[in-house]
Amino acid sequence: MDHIDLIAGEITGKIDPADPGYTDATNPTAKVIASFSRPDFTVDRDGYHTIVYHIKNVSKNTYFRLRGTNLACNTPYETGPAKLLPAADYCTPLADALVTQNLGIDGAQEAWDDLWFYSNPIFVYVK
Repeated sequence: MDHIDLIAGEITGKIDPADPGYTDATNPTAKVIASFSRPDFTVDRDGYHTIVYHIKNVSKNTYFRLRGTNLACNTPYETGPAKLLPAADYCTPLADALVTQNLGIDGAQEAWDDLWFYSNPIFVYVK
């Protein structure tokens, strides 16, 4: 594991299928608000690696999710640059087409060299 990103975005609610935004696969409010690498974690008495991050002043309905990878930011053909947080495009995974086009590889080995995980979102509703 190289790093884990904490992503936040506003909960926008349901979108009518007739709305032009219905087919948009992105949430323009989503951004990486924190990133954690190995030195940021502590090991508890049961051997679990943990981190605590306090989120203050949540004023809108918001979701949070985690994204992690074995790749460092700026890995050629794989990840984008590290940027000042919060940023929507912090260390983003690049399209696989860049790898296959520039390195001529694809398949199982490329997949094992490029591991990512995404958590389910946690929804926070402000009353």
